[in-house]
Amino acid sequence: MIASARSYVSINENGATISETKHGLNALGGGLAIVSTIIGGGIVGLPYAVFLLGLVVGLSLLLVVCYQTFFSGILYLALRDLIPEKPNSLYEIGYMLQGRKSIFLISAVCFVNSFGLILIYFITFG
Repeated sequence: MIASARSYVSINENGATISETKHGLNALGGGLAIVSTIIGGGIVGLPYAVFLLGLVVGLSLLLVVCYQTFFSGILYLALRDLIPEKPNSLYEIGYMLQGRKSIFLISAVCFVNSFGLILIYFITFG
């Protein structure tokens, strides 16, 4: 169950029964909402970027970014295999290689990336 609804029953000062339903997301629903935001931002932002840059430059940059993403994934997996403690996240790799300060740097990079996704929506839907 992704979305959950909780029903609460209370009695007011007049003795009447009041039923309330509160809606929310569980962890899976929250994760899916974030993933759909990232994918949705890309689907909306890519055609707009190609429109502004032109077809040749836009597709060329798209191929460059695809290669960089693929290569960074290869580097991440290779580095993960080289570290004896077998870390599971970028934060753990950063902490093992650079210490505590790297956690803040990685968090800042993730924040800037997320902020950029928000800007894509504002620019596109204005």
